Amino acid sequence: MSIPVSIDSLISDHRVEDNRVEYKSGWNPLKVLHSVCAFANDIDNQGGGYIVIGVSEDPDGVATVHGLSDAECKTISNELNKYCSYIEPHYYPVLSFETFRDCRLAVIMVISPNNRPFRCPVSIGGEASKKDTRKAYYIRRLANTVEADGDQQMMLFEMSRAVSFDNTLNISAQVNDIRADLVRDYLNRVGSRLADEEMDTEVYEKMRIVGGSGGFLSPYNVGLMMFTDDPERYFPYARIEVVIKPDPSGNGMTEYTFRGPLDKQLRDALGFIRNNVISERVFKVDYQPEALRYYNYPFPAVEEILVNAVFHKDYMIEQPIEVYVERNEMVIRTYPGPDMSIKDDDISKLNMTSQFCRNRRLGDFFKELHLTEGRNTGMKKIKDSLIRNGSEMPVYETDEKRRFLRVTIPVHESFRVSDDRNGKKETANGRRTPEDVKKGIIEYLRYNGCSPAGEISKALGYRSMTNMFRRCLKELMEEGAVSYLYPESPNDMRQRICLNAR
Repeated sequence: MSIPVSIDSLISDHRVEDNRVEYKSGWNPLKVLHSVCAFANDIDNQGGGYIVIGVSEDPDGVATVHGLSDAECKTISNELNKYCSYIEPHYYPVLSFETFRDCRLAVIMVISPNNRPFRCPVSIGGEASKKDTRKAYYIRRLANTVEADGDQQMMLFEMSRAVSFDNTLNISAQVNDIRADLVRDYLNRVGSRLADEEMDTEVYEKMRIVGGSGGFLSPYNVGLMMFTDDPERYFPYARIEVVIKPDPSGNGMTEYTFRGPLDKQLRDALGFIRNNVISERVFKVDYQPEALRYYNYPFPAVEEILVNAVFHKDYMIEQPIEVYVERNEMVIRTYPGPDMSIKDDDISKLNMTSQFCRNRRLGDFFKELHLTEGRNTGMKKIKDSLIRNGSEMPVYETDEKRRFLRVTIPVHESFRVSDDRNGKKETANGRRTPEDVKKGIIEYLRYNGCSPAGEISKALGYRSMTNMFRRCLKELMEEGAVSYLYPESPNDMRQRICLNAR
């Protein structure tokens, strides 16, 4: 049976992150065993991973596909379960043989179950008696499989007690609540060969959207979130509400509700915001050929914040995700707030990373559909798009019990409306002054750290380093606000601009 992703996504287009894919040139039982154990432990809550056999990788990360012979495929098919039986508790991954550019490959799909952590022998076969008979816990660190140390083992046991909600069986629902046409549509969109097979419980089990024991199968919550017409039947208020509120008094307020499978309601809500809320203004300036373009709210930032709201929502809390578009700000509110492991100071500094995830399986489906990127990359995308647009940073707020998260995105200053009695608009003239550029440089470095000058220039919307940008950078250096990382070698290829402490 095929895997629920396309083989292209594992090799050529890198839709699946590099640290979730491991290439092996041939069948090496011990190394494969350790990698299966590491992906099943899933210490970073990435959703497991894939081992692709028949592909070699050089030290620079360049992959070469050479394929496997029929005899090698037969050996892998015969031996994989034998060696995986050494894993404690027992864990058996999914094996699929795929064809990529006329080459036969073996793909081992490892999805992290709820009964982690797992351990396996350090050595097997004749080597065990000669070398090491221990059993160890293995984890992934970057793109490598390593033995977990004491602290990492403790973390694995702590994570085993925190099963993500979407990876829990829903015994109040039935397998036939899953809509086969929605499953097939998803598989077609991600390019999986499973779309060509009959949609039955075997396919659903392989996708881990149903499960159970003793012959009694139930849907996982993620299956009900993604593959039913009305997730609100199982999770009340699992929807997105968008409210357009042009006047603080509420006059002229309009409300829109988006329902359906979570990926559909998310796409529909984002499409509505893009078409009905996002506005652009273009200003021609004298000192450069390119016009300046500003958006009231940069769409990539709005998209990422709303995706995060859907991804991190607790679907046991009967509250919708709310988007309020007001006169001078957009507010996105979800329930509950950030995990308690994230400090208040980190929230205010927009530095929110956590080892724990409420809906990690949902994140896997979203990644395959290009609705989200790799783990902990979203905040950088939000900051960069706001800086590029010349917008202020968002404000993240919650209460001491973390019962909600409210994200406020200020409107760009050229769209700002005054609150005087006449309600006249106060807009900027659209000219980017040297102070604007200097402020943009400082903001970029504050949130991204030491960076190349060309990268900062592009983030501010310039195609290349303009004379104004160079002049502003020079003035900031003279003022002592920024400096070169390598002051003795200004033309060093490794050169970076750094923000000085004040």
